Amino acid sequence: MRKFFRQLIFAIVTLTICSWAYSQQRDSTRFGGNGNFGGRQQQPASTAPKPYDEVITKKALTYKGFFKVHQVEDKYYFEIPDSLLGRDIL
Repeated sequence: MRKFFRQLIFAIVTLTICSWAYSQQRDSTRFGGNGNFGGRQQQPASTAPKPYDEVITKKALTYKGFFKVHQVEDKYYFEIPDSLLGRDIL
């Protein structure tokens, strides 16, 4: 019985150390290979924003509420009025 508990404790300690060591490794594939979360590419800083009509097309579904939410295919855009900017909102 004593041998069983010794082996159990050894297994638990070994698994703990291995899981700790594995979690410390940096996995670049987890971030899309380029360090960005979700694999999204950052746009260059010199790229100007697109015109509103090109982003929010006629195919967009618009939900009106506290602020407008536009759904274009699988992307969501939030249209926040200037009067709400800089205010605390819960």
